[in-house]
Amino acid sequence: FSESDQKFLSPYHDILPKSKKMFVHEQVMVNIFHDARSRQAPVFKHFDAHALALHLSDTLDTLTPGYLEEWCPSNTELPNGLWISRVWSFLATIWQGVVNDANRTHESTLTRIRSMLKPLSNWSILPATRTVLLPRSDDANACEEFTKNILVPVKFAESILDFTDSVQVSGPLVNALRRLGLPELNSDVLRITSVPFSAWMDSYFLARQVVASLKTPASLLTSLDYEISSNLHSLVGRLRRDDCVIILKYFNDNAYCLQDSFVSNSTLKKLPFYPSTHGDLISLHQHEQVCVLPDGVPTNEMDVLQRELDVVFLKAIPSLSSLYQFLAFDSISPVDVYCKFILVHFKAFSKDARLAHLKYVRDKLLPSTSANKEDEQRVLNMLRSSEIITTEEGEWKKASYFCDPCNDIFKAMLLGEQFPPEPFKSKEWLLFLRKIGMVYELSPDHFKKFAKEIA
Repeated sequence: FSESDQKFLSPYHDILPKSKKMFVHEQVMVNIFHDARSRQAPVFKHFDAHALALHLSDTLDTLTPGYLEEWCPSNTELPNGLWISRVWSFLATIWQGVVNDANRTHESTLTRIRSMLKPLSNWSILPATRTVLLPRSDDANACEEFTKNILVPVKFAESILDFTDSVQVSGPLVNALRRLGLPELNSDVLRITSVPFSAWMDSYFLARQVVASLKTPASLLTSLDYEISSNLHSLVGRLRRDDCVIILKYFNDNAYCLQDSFVSNSTLKKLPFYPSTHGDLISLHQHEQVCVLPDGVPTNEMDVLQRELDVVFLKAIPSLSSLYQFLAFDSISPVDVYCKFILVHFKAFSKDARLAHLKYVRDKLLPSTSANKEDEQRVLNMLRSSEIITTEEGEWKKASYFCDPCNDIFKAMLLGEQFPPEPFKSKEWLLFLRKIGMVYELSPDHFKKFAKEIA
């Protein structure tokens, strides 16, 4: 042994099988250099994560650093399941010292663990599984789920989810997330059944510390962001509406844990989970204005208005109110919906949709504003100044263009086109039209005009 040619004194020589000359032979280590004093000898050097990373390329010459790798744990060639479990067992021995250092310095244990693993950040040594959808061989229009094994680079650790201890407490949420096919920690690889529980428990626990979990909302958001960043449409269409609301509710209930930063806001808006007013599940990152439509307001053809204005209207869901507030969505009143959007662009709607919205204004909106004269007057002024009725010839007219057919003199002296068309001839509609400008009393001008016509 020589100080100029130091050797590693470690029982983990098997994780670098192509670098055996750098290690003291195991029998020599066990029989001669087995005490703590021997480890301090200058002819030996410390085998740590940095040393492993430095020589790993010789052993894993078939892996490309920095990329996810498909693999089979039962391979005879490295990396295989046994080798991965040994690597994490080795890292767990280093982790014990890291925990002690963190306790002494009051530094975050997770921060110290990440620092410890940083030399290995590009190496795909985290075992995970993910569910993929592949076309069925007997039906091109149907898909079948397959589970594949992958190795993930340490730097992408938070792209992996760990649901340990979460299934019982958050079963519906776990089920929803699993339907997305996100990578999930393959604990079976780390649990070596041929050795005692205590021998692999530390390595399993260490791996769980660095991946995402439901205990840390920001880590779940990171996992989803990794998935979207690798494929923007990877999450689209994989969930039912109820599943999407379950996931959004998790972030709603944990909004206080998320940093109010552009990254959190941006990632949350990328999620294609938001129920729109027209029934679709959409993402919001490409829209500058997002408005929460009050409960009860008709959703008829709001998608037409969205395209017209590049404004997204979401359904009001009480269980998501904190999340919507966190994301600074506009919570608008029914009065604002009609005065700022629907009535301003009324001509963009079809005849049936216009009628549905006017019925809501007549039966719900105006009666609800009776206690607030300012809102009531605002709605009435908007209705009076807007062309909201089309004649039988298709011309747009304000309510003030028409005269009341219940007035006998009007009925005798005016042509039919000057009366409201169907379906606005009913009692309910005529009462409404009188409020918003329809002429129902004779003016001096009417007397003069009718007198000349009779003369």
